[in-house]
Amino acid sequence: MESSSPRVAIVGAGLAGMAAALGLSQSGFKVSLIEARSRTGGRAGSFTDPTTGAEIDYCQHVGMGCCTNLIDLLQQTGQLDDWRRYRSLMFIGPTGEVCPFAGSRWLPAPLYLMKAFSGLSYLSQDLRKTIAQGIWKLMRLRPEDQANWPTMQDWLTAAGQSEAAIREFWDVILVSALGEATDRVAVAPARKVLVDGFLSHRDAGDVWVPQLPLSVLFGQRLPDDLTRRGVEIRLSARAVGIESHGGRATGVRLSDGSTVAADCVLIATPWHQLTNVLGDASVLVDASDAVASIPASPITGIHLWCDRPLTAEPHLVFVGRTIQWLFRPTFASDQPSRIYHQIVISGSRDLPPRQQLLDEVIGELRELLPAARDATVVDSRIVTDPNSVYSVSLATEKRRPAATTRLPNLWLAGDWTATGWPATMESAVISGYRAADQIADNLGRPSGNEQPALAKSWLARLLIR
Repeated sequence: MESSSPRVAIVGAGLAGMAAALGLSQSGFKVSLIEARSRTGGRAGSFTDPTTGAEIDYCQHVGMGCCTNLIDLLQQTGQLDDWRRYRSLMFIGPTGEVCPFAGSRWLPAPLYLMKAFSGLSYLSQDLRKTIAQGIWKLMRLRPEDQANWPTMQDWLTAAGQSEAAIREFWDVILVSALGEATDRVAVAPARKVLVDGFLSHRDAGDVWVPQLPLSVLFGQRLPDDLTRRGVEIRLSARAVGIESHGGRATGVRLSDGSTVAADCVLIATPWHQLTNVLGDASVLVDASDAVASIPASPITGIHLWCDRPLTAEPHLVFVGRTIQWLFRPTFASDQPSRIYHQIVISGSRDLPPRQQLLDEVIGELRELLPAARDATVVDSRIVTDPNSVYSVSLATEKRRPAATTRLPNLWLAGDWTATGWPATMESAVISGYRAADQIADNLGRPSGNEQPALAKSWLARLLIR
């Protein structure tokens, strides 16, 4: 890389910051990636099981086939082979009904899901009809009308969806995908997940699950790839302010009193850390206080080690229960009598006390899974991240900022920026790619990192507004 290459300082080495670093390095920039923690990856991290030494993800992360930018990032950095693609899901109905859910490989979207939908035997014929009518109305909902509804729950009720339909279908998809309760989420992100995530393309609803710990994928392999590309990564370096002069950002001030000089600065921290990083430069970001005060939604991971596998499936979706997802990542089970399982509960605000929650979850597993009835739980851990994702409410959607700021060379990135996606890995990567493209365009350098969405099928183009 030439010495005359412009230098970009990126604050925050989560997915957004690392995606931006990848894009900028390919456009010929010198990149300094600044991270307050001792490891990259941000909220996509792991802890060490003290008994086995295995790396365990705080909370299971998955991608979907519609996540074209996340998949591009994994491909470019040689990590896609460490993710497994699933074209089917296994639903466990409220009373234990086992319902495989797999789309047709020859019918066009959205018809490819008809057989899978009809196979959800826990839904009555009347409920299936009601839900189908709701899906049709959502597909035909015009973008300009989405902000007319305070919450997705309000829209669903107006669209004729019963409490049972919401509980046994809509909540199952929306709460886990958005990390928030249906009576809090805005219509736009809910429609994004359902229409773009399932109804537009046959591959959109595929589930991509990591086969290695996030601490390896995003804390070792991804930063190693960036380092090979010439990116400087500075760990345990806490940013406390932005230096500026003459109407331009000139660098990042660190807590040790040093400054990282830069021609451009990109802030890619979580939304709630924005004002801490900006310091006295908060006035440079429109409504920075409003952004920093966006409410969070917690996600809880319940980690169980049992004396046997509770299911032969790699993951299960639970309907109408406290448990929302059960994952069985084999890389975390390295002892025959200590088999690891993770339960994920999104939007976990009103859960009972820890022991009561654990008893409730174990009780549900024993009620619904035959293999769990004689199993012994040998160890457990409950991890709740209160700032796991931002709450995708209508108020939040109005607060999400663009990548640009009041300074021409100061940008923002993060899943909380206005990407058009909810709080997902895809949104984080889009934001990083988009900021990198804007910086490159601004300085007349090659861009084009952000990837297009999957092309809608011919039928989806006719049916979806």
